[in-house]
Amino acid sequence: MDLAASLSRTTANVIHVGPLPYNQLMYCGLRAARRRGARILCAPCTHFGEEESHEIARHYMQPFQMQLLNHCDTVLALTDLERMRLVELGVSPDRVVTTGAGIDAENAVGGLPKRAVANSAWEILP
Repeated sequence: MDLAASLSRTTANVIHVGPLPYNQLMYCGLRAARRRGARILCAPCTHFGEEESHEIARHYMQPFQMQLLNHCDTVLALTDLERMRLVELGVSPDRVVTTGAGIDAENAVGGLPKRAVANSAWEILP
C-alpha cells in the first residue's frame, strides 16, 4: 500500500515521524499532518559519527534535514547531547525536548484505569 495514500486517509490528530535519514518518510508524514491540522512529532535519533570520521554523521545532519525538523511541532531528542547538537545545527530550541528512550515506570503502570484516563485526555479510541 502507498504510504502517502494511507496517510491521506488517516484520522490521527498526532503523527510521529522519524528517524533520520529516512527523509521521504518524514516528508510524507509532515505533509499529511499539515493537511489535516494534526500535530507532528519527530524522533530523529541523530547519529553524530565517530571523532575520526564524519561518514555516518553526514547522513543525519544535512541543512535540509534541520529545516525539516523545524517544520515539526516537537522534536524528541533521546539525550541532552542530541538536543544541544540539534540546536547548534539550527533546530529551534523551543521545538526540541529531551525525552530519553526509557519508560517512567511510575507513570506507565496502573493498567486499564490509567489507560482510560490517558485515552480520554488525548482523544485516543480504545
